[in-house]
Amino acid sequence: MLLMDEPLSALDARLRVEMRTEILRLHREISSTIIYVTHDQVEAMTMSTRVAVMDQGRALQIAPPRELFRRPADITVATFIGTPAMNIIPAAVVTTPSGLAIEVLGKQIPVGPRHHAAIQGLKQVLVGIRPQAIRLVLPGPDVITGLVFLREPLGLEDEILVQAADGTRVRVVTAAREELKEGTQAGIEVDAPSMCVFQPETGNVLSHGIS
Repeated sequence: MLLMDEPLSALDARLRVEMRTEILRLHREISSTIIYVTHDQVEAMTMSTRVAVMDQGRALQIAPPRELFRRPADITVATFIGTPAMNIIPAAVVTTPSGLAIEVLGKQIPVGPRHHAAIQGLKQVLVGIRPQAIRLVLPGPDVITGLVFLREPLGLEDEILVQAADGTRVRVVTAAREELKEGTQAGIEVDAPSMCVFQPETGNVLSHGIS
């Protein structure tokens, strides 16, 4: 067994990427278990087969990298894994003629029957939405409307901070679009199956997806 404690932390970004490849090659050649400690989530996600997210000496969740990203156990894991961090938005649970719904960013999103038991009886929840699970569209009458507050061009992608009508700011990762200038209006569409719902007091996850 090999124990590695932040072996790449003192290297520059380019050499760090090259050394990640070398460690992975070494792992395949020797077929030995490697326990690797890092504060760099990119290293953890790209190099590992299982990740333990630690906080104050406790393992909050132990799972394969994709499961940590898609099905976090609580808000701490959800916001630690993924770049940019998951948006955490206060939301209300409402009862409509057709059943339960979660009101977030001024829009009611129906809750699927399989999630009713987890959310039933709550009035307030926290909703987690990955920046990659939000799509910016043309403003319309049935679309959440927001104002492009800040735009950060990253080459092929833009990282955009959008302020919804209720004042909530959400971070969005989208393909580079020159028309999304700061100060312009944009519609916000969220991918309901990708949303996570958290218990406000404990931060524990109530459901992965709401549809």
